[in-house]
Amino acid sequence: MVNRRLLLIAIAEATLVLIGIYGYTTTYAPQQLVAGVGTEPVTLTGAGASLSYPLLSVATSKYQAFHPGTAINYQPLGSESGITQLTAETVDFCVTYPPMTQAQRNKAPVLPLHIPESISAVVVAYNIPGITNLLLNGNVTADIFLGKVTTWNDPKITNLNTGQIFPDKPINTWHMSEAEGTTFVFTSYLYKVSSDWQSSGLLYGTSVNWGSLPPNLIQFSVLTDAAVANNMKSTPYSIGYMELSYAIQSNLSYASLQNSAGNYITPSLESSQAALQSLSQDLPASDQDWTNVNLLNEPGANTYPLVTFTYFIAYRDLSVLRDMDLAKAKALVGFIWYLVHDGQSLGSSLGYVPLPANVVAIDETGIRSIVFQGQTLI
Repeated sequence: MVNRRLLLIAIAEATLVLIGIYGYTTTYAPQQLVAGVGTEPVTLTGAGASLSYPLLSVATSKYQAFHPGTAINYQPLGSESGITQLTAETVDFCVTYPPMTQAQRNKAPVLPLHIPESISAVVVAYNIPGITNLLLNGNVTADIFLGKVTTWNDPKITNLNTGQIFPDKPINTWHMSEAEGTTFVFTSYLYKVSSDWQSSGLLYGTSVNWGSLPPNLIQFSVLTDAAVANNMKSTPYSIGYMELSYAIQSNLSYASLQNSAGNYITPSLESSQAALQSLSQDLPASDQDWTNVNLLNEPGANTYPLVTFTYFIAYRDLSVLRDMDLAKAKALVGFIWYLVHDGQSLGSSLGYVPLPANVVAIDETGIRSIVFQGQTLI
């Protein structure tokens, strides 16, 4: 709902005001970090994942308030689209999950940097009149999306949800047709936890062959997280996957999923943050391969199993971009620095987990390495 979204943004901004009143010392000093940022009118363009778009949208508005001369135009067209456009040098940056493969990195005109910029949960949202606390495990979730469980009162569902009466109604499933990082997270999780999914032939990826599923499955295909959320609101007895903030903004219910410890965990800031407990301190540098880093089905009694990074991708040498100049390069670096520092506080009310200190340190090193025509920007 638009009003709910505006309320959440207002809460986030009000929180920043209160923090400022009570002595918060900002880590972001644009006039010191990037000399001259915001002094010339510039427009930055980006494209990619919708996973972190709610956070990017709020952070963009706040950054532009600091720097009225900087306009930032980001289009949530899907991770694959963002990578394709950055490789073709038609945008200044992209945001993606999963991280770029080695083959994709090799196609880039110069070395791309991975800057982890958000940590978020993917949820299994539902619209079942009268049901407010749905419990699911990985096997049953996989069977629903494979068309092996097609009604809400199927014993596989009711046995997990004792004491609740489920309607004898067909299940409407929603998924994304665009090459989206949310699909990669969701299908990678199902591939990890469900033998039925492993043998289905769908495997995992930003796109999978939903059309190969049985004709008895009622399934709807739309482009992005926002489209899934918007359509599910008006479609009773439906289920779909999306990033947590879209479910919050749309006032959709979402399932508690069984984690690797056998507990049913509701997605939240706290249960998503628990996935970081086993995160290795020996993470890749920004200019290295991040494809082996994931936060899916991590151990811990209170850990939510569907958690992911998203990555801000920028070139180490920005001068390779045809429309880039020094003023734009400074603005871009200033925005990235802001996003991984003060911008993190904007996401808590939307369900985004602030980056841990070791990840911020990796980001800082990567951002400081960005140059324009050999000139260091920080």
